[in-house]
Amino acid sequence: MIIDNLKNADRYYSAHEGFKEAFEFLKNAKNVEDGNYELVPGLVKVNINTYTNKPADECKYEAHAKMIDIQCVIGGAERIDLVNENDTKKMEIITDEYEQSDIAFLKNTDADVSFVYKEGDFAVIYPYEAHQPCVAPDSKNGVKVRKAVVKIKY
Repeated sequence: MIIDNLKNADRYYSAHEGFKEAFEFLKNAKNVEDGNYELVPGLVKVNINTYTNKPADECKYEAHAKMIDIQCVIGGAERIDLVNENDTKKMEIITDEYEQSDIAFLKNTDADVSFVYKEGDFAVIYPYEAHQPCVAPDSKNGVKVRKAVVKIKY
């Protein structure tokens, strides 16, 4: 996992063949309408959405097997809870949809890292790193947030 701000994104361009395109798009995402976009066919896609995040007890941990997530706040604020790969392997799988849609939902646990990110902040989440997105910044009272979620084939 990586946690940083878009002003430092160029540090990560060489980490994966899809990162440069993803980060360049995210730097200008404030000017893009909500919706789904394919940046590099078969490799990089992004969804931009505006919503109200939720209390932590209403959110679920999830993990992916084939895709890297880059979750970036475009406006507002949101907390994300992250669990490293080794600890994710110990979590109980509640719903396994890895084969159908590259996602599994996991029983809630204590996070290794909790991070409240604001405009321009991002988290890169690699396969088998559990994450609980969409959490209200104070864990209780939802606020409006605009976020981009990039999916990059691993």
